[in-house]
Amino acid sequence: MKPIMPFRRAISDPAILGSAFPRKAGEMDSWLPWRALGCAIMGERLTAEEREIYTQLTGMAPESRERRVNEALILKSRRSGGTSFAAAMSIYQAALCDYSDVLDVGERATLLFQAPTARQSLVAFQRSAGLIDASPMLSGMVTGRTEDSVTLSNGVTLEVRPASYRSVRGLTLAGAVVDESAFLMAEGAANSDTELLAALRPALLTTRGLLLIISTPYSRQGETFDLHEKHFGKDGPVLVAKGTWETWNPTLDRAFVDREMQRDRPKAESEYYCVFRSDVCSFIDPAVLTAAIDRGVTQRPYMRGTSCVCFADGASGLTSGGDAFCAAVAHREGDVLVVDAVLIRKAPFNAAAVLGEVCHLAKAYFCTEIVSDRVAQGFMQAGIVDHGLTWRASPMDKSALYLNSLPMFGSGKIRLLDNQLVVDQFLSLERKAGSFGMRDRVDARGNKSEDAANVVAGAVALLTEPVTGAAGWVEFYRRECIKADIDPDRRFDTDYDDIRPSQPQHGWSF
Repeated sequence: MKPIMPFRRAISDPAILGSAFPRKAGEMDSWLPWRALGCAIMGERLTAEEREIYTQLTGMAPESRERRVNEALILKSRRSGGTSFAAAMSIYQAALCDYSDVLDVGERATLLFQAPTARQSLVAFQRSAGLIDASPMLSGMVTGRTEDSVTLSNGVTLEVRPASYRSVRGLTLAGAVVDESAFLMAEGAANSDTELLAALRPALLTTRGLLLIISTPYSRQGETFDLHEKHFGKDGPVLVAKGTWETWNPTLDRAFVDREMQRDRPKAESEYYCVFRSDVCSFIDPAVLTAAIDRGVTQRPYMRGTSCVCFADGASGLTSGGDAFCAAVAHREGDVLVVDAVLIRKAPFNAAAVLGEVCHLAKAYFCTEIVSDRVAQGFMQAGIVDHGLTWRASPMDKSALYLNSLPMFGSGKIRLLDNQLVVDQFLSLERKAGSFGMRDRVDARGNKSEDAANVVAGAVALLTEPVTGAAGWVEFYRRECIKADIDPDRRFDTDYDDIRPSQPQHGWSF
């Protein structure tokens, strides 16, 4: 990568990138931290004022690394101008640097935008496209445009792609922007931050382009947190900068920030004071979850002599992209809880028809009851009863179901099916510390869907429920009849005296 002109000159010229960091006469220079950081990343000399802010942001004196940076992590506050900075750096690399000496004939380089969601990626890309259109010089370089790409005449294309390591392989990158990296899914999922960054780094080797990682801090885990811990304040391969809202954008309303601190202090400290949250962690370790999967097994046939349970999570199915209608069937083998089947129907769908599928699945495994939460209770209960089964509301909420399953995962007593959606949803779960003595909360990061994981946890919870009283005796002998190859519904001329429990049964209390 050979710069055609200095970064400072480009952002100072209104005809090039001057609109990226606008400053009106008489107003505070709120873009100073970003200009200083951009010049430092490109290895350019800083002014005395910029040197001071650089030291404040990085914990290092500028003299410690007066050279161009190939990887930078910037931990920012909300509404700090990070998107404009990412756009300016991207355009500078794409349009104002020369790659002709490293690209083969016919080869194009890509300036890539990635984020946890496609919409987030498009924000920085669209800001970049706007800066190009605002510059007579840069707009003249555009030879093609789609809603997610801009092709330049110098052999570089600015492009948005899904945040997946699979989408990166095979590309020659002039640079890459990973926005809100701390909010990428946990390691092991499709867009793991570790896997994504590991795929981006080799793609930048040819051009020696910049990998720019920008994020608000989040939990004390993952690649973003690790990079901060390893490199902040140190002269190494990664430049790490961080600052509070007062540094990044002092024009924010202090009263608003104070109100946010009063409303939810851990969240506000993360979003405005650049503090990694100690109250959030992954629900389950990826290695523990992986060990519970029976690879290649997507559904188990019913085994005579087993007593299965069914847990369902209903949904209306009216809105495309809405909640899925899911159900899971499981049984116990000694101390091990085994998931037999998982039914997943993504919206849109006919809710009554899917409920019929759930009831058919339950009957196929000889379940006489379906348990669900109280959402759409009337619809679920009426439909299940119409299919000849009984319905019961789960006494546990979503968080309780997940927390109940965690010890079983940890002790290796759960066997899952090979279902990637279920795995991804479990890996997206976060555990947040309860306040004022309340129980911890478990939910999917970023309000992502976790319906499939929920029904698996629900089925596990049913298998750990103690069976007591008269109902316990009836159920116990029903299962013993099945084991003895006796139909429990046809008891004529049958002597049951020889049916005895051989030993105490786990989970039974009479």
